Formats: sequence, C-alpha cells, structure tokens
Amino acid sequence: NPLRLNDGRYTMDFADLETKAADPANKMLILCHPHNPVGRVWTAAEIQQLGDICRRHDLILVTDEIHGELCYSWADYRPVSALAPELNDRLVVCTGPSKAFNLPGLRISLAIIPSTALRERFTVGLRDLNELFGFNRLGMLALQAAYEDGGPWLDALRAYLEANYLYLRDFLERELPQIRLTPAEGLYLAWLDCRPLGLSDAVLQQLLTDNARVVLEPGTHYGPEGSGFVRLNLACPRALLAQALARIRRALA
Repeated sequence: NPLRLNDGRYTMDFADLETKAADPANKMLILCHPHNPVGRVWTAAEIQQLGDICRRHDLILVTDEIHGELCYSWADYRPVSALAPELNDRLVVCTGPSKAFNLPGLRISLAIIPSTALRERFTVGLRDLNELFGFNRLGMLALQAAYEDGGPWLDALRAYLEANYLYLRDFLERELPQIRLTPAEGLYLAWLDCRPLGLSDAVLQQLLTDNARVVLEPGTHYGPEGSGFVRLNLACPRALLAQALARIRRALA
C-alpha cells in the first residue's frame, strides 16, 4: 500500500487500503507510526479512518512505534492505543529501546497487547521462538534502565537531533535548493527528494559515493516509489553532518 505524495506531504491511500483489506486472505494490517522513512506522525483522524477499515474487515492492527520517542517538538505524536483506544481489542504495539537509546546490539524489544485473548495467541507463538532465540537478560536490564532513568539523556538527544534537522533544512534551502527536504515530524532520518536534479538513481548514487564520498541509502530500498529519493541519517555530530553536506554540494556543483 504505497503512500501518496502531494505537495511534499505524504498521506495514506485509504481507498487502496480498503480494497486490500476486503481480500479475505488478508488478516493483519501493519502500520509504521512514526513512518520510516518519510517521518510522518499520523493524526488522530488518520488513525480513526484506518481503525474503521480494520474493524470493517476484522483485521489485527500491528503498529511499529519504535521511533515514537524520537519526534520533533512541532509534532503531536501519541501512541495508537491513546489515539484510538477502541482498537485495543485488535491491537499489537511493537516498540523498544533500540532506536531512541541506541541499544540494537542487545536485541530487546516490546510487544504491548491490551487484549488478553490476543496476547495469549501471541504468547503461544512466542514460546516457539523462545526455543530458538531465548531471552536476553542483559537486554532486559538495559531496557529497564533506559525507560526508568534515561529521560534527561533522551531529552538532550531529541534537542540535538532537532537542531541537526533544522541545520539540514537551512543548508539545503541556502546551498542546494535543487534537493528538497521532505517535512518530517519524527525520526532521526531525513527523506531527501533529489528528483529535481534529473539524475537516475544509479548516477545519483555514483556521484554521492564516488565524488562526495558520502553514502546515503537509496530510496528504491523502500520500493519503486522511492526512486529519486535518498535517506540521510541525522544521528551524528553536527560537524560530521556539515562536512557531508559540503561534500555533496561540491560533488553536485
């Protein structure tokens, strides 16, 4: 279900979702909130409309909210369970500390399932997975420490990431107006529209890697709709970001 892009803003294609949800072979809908890679934080109205589709077609709604702690100050991020509590009987929320607290190596995550019946079904499947992977005691302790004591650190991180985003926005407007920054509400990743450059994806990547010596993720990794886009990681020292942008500017001059 590709997103729709209108005037630089992404929205859901609800008509297409409705059609696909009506297929009896489909039992589950997966939502990314905030959305990776475009950075959208879905509104209450959008979540309500999505929830109506799930209820009409009896779909389980699985939400990936792992970037939920990494939203900008101008965003109104709230978990789906808060935006539409009437969906709790069919909701599975997937999250964890690996993004906000940089703990992916500890391989720990959360599944929050309000419905007892749905949680029991999930637990049965989890037992089978546990036989293969086991549980990570160190990861559990790190998760607890992050959520109980990591608030001040996370506040400082969010402020730094937001300043990086604004630095990128101002640089592109001033130095590289042919690259458009997709307005974001969350993530530490920037979705850059390079289509005005008129370059193929292959040529664009060659210029970035060989000339600028900067590796950005091709938008085509997210499907054909990502052609002409690249994804830039803002979770770095500002001096490094400035250096990368200066290299890109010289390579495209």
